[in-house]
Amino acid sequence: MKGKVFIGWSPEITLAREVAIQLREKEYKGIVGGREGDCCSSFVGQTVINQLKECNQAILLFQRKDKNISGNLWFELGYTMARYDTNKTHVFYIDICKKDGDIPSNLQGLWSEEIVSTDKDTVKLAEEIVALFEKRQKLEFLENKMGLVNRWDDLKHRISNHSVAHFYSDYEIAMCVLLYTQSAYMFDMAKDATRLLTEFNKNNNQISKELSLSLSIASHSLRLFEQTKREGDNLLISMIDYYNLEKDYRKALEGLNQIYASEFKTFAELMIKEHLTYLYILVLENPEVLQLGLEKNIIDKNLVLLGESLTLCDKMLEEETDKGKSFEFITLFKCYIHRNCYITLERLKLYNNDVDEHKILYHVQASFEERRELLNSYRNKNIDSNLYDNFQMEYYLSLSEYLKYAEGEDRKILAVELAKYIEQKHSFVETKNHYIKKMRILLKELTED
Repeated sequence: MKGKVFIGWSPEITLAREVAIQLREKEYKGIVGGREGDCCSSFVGQTVINQLKECNQAILLFQRKDKNISGNLWFELGYTMARYDTNKTHVFYIDICKKDGDIPSNLQGLWSEEIVSTDKDTVKLAEEIVALFEKRQKLEFLENKMGLVNRWDDLKHRISNHSVAHFYSDYEIAMCVLLYTQSAYMFDMAKDATRLLTEFNKNNNQISKELSLSLSIASHSLRLFEQTKREGDNLLISMIDYYNLEKDYRKALEGLNQIYASEFKTFAELMIKEHLTYLYILVLENPEVLQLGLEKNIIDKNLVLLGESLTLCDKMLEEETDKGKSFEFITLFKCYIHRNCYITLERLKLYNNDVDEHKILYHVQASFEERRELLNSYRNKNIDSNLYDNFQMEYYLSLSEYLKYAEGEDRKILAVELAKYIEQKHSFVETKNHYIKKMRILLKELTED
């Protein structure tokens, strides 16, 4: 089930009941306002208030009776606007012009739709209303995404409470699951996240396609984080885990075809593709890949996927009207993808001496510069210290890789900056110590040159 929708009506309940029926076909539970059988009551009682509290969205059907609009609907509209976000209040004026004098002027900016009932029976009217409601479900997720990644405890609370209190729609929880998965990676909480989402799956049987897909993506990615292991100086993944995860990620990509175009669909595609490119990089470190003669094939697959991922990032950034809700999150993933491009092209050089060095430099420099921009944007923000440490560590990792290509005074300044950071971080979270060690090795090699 995607969520519970309160249906306010007046003066005739028949249309509200038909809307509820059609909502059920779309995997929503429509709750018609008032007591069953009390279809003519003009009293807004505790029943309606309890119904409103039970739901996370509202459809309000405004119709005239004796040229008047029911006062109950104005109460319900005010209640839903106070309790839900404005994007969850869906107002339909049936045979009413929004510019009529009896529509309060301060409601003119509220989302609403005029519906003409001429030559339409109840079923047709309900179809039109539900279609517009469905379309509106695909509006963007209004909260700042990196802000929520930082507030991982808030995400955890929303997800764990969804089965008992549907304050958020399935669509919103699907986005929260994706963001919580990113939090699990950045805060090193994959095991905790796995337990939470496993419990969530047990307690939520009827869920939307978006939420089902989101949980699958989270499951694959948490397995990727947990199954990554360190051998010597390398992070890698076993062949059996690689085969299973590649199959699951590819299946998830196919699953996107069953999802309506939406912000969720775009972000889900970005996460699947970036994590899949990272999976390819991890398996390339496994000696069995070379023994099985699979290296070149995996490199070629990864380069295709990386190209698609960068194109997707650029498209998403173009659609960002400001550097607000999604800019930092998309930029972070673009940094990951540039670094994955750099690593994959370096690997390709073993097979092809004609690899364009300028292309390698472009990706390593882009990864470094965009990470520097992200780090600077968070220096004076109130974010969790662990998250800031993660941003900082990834910035200096990209700096250490970029140093190989830096020249002159710029190289000296950056080398000093990196040395100071390594000295400060002599002790780090266990899973991140590998990266500090890698920075030391790269710095030593450059110093000896």
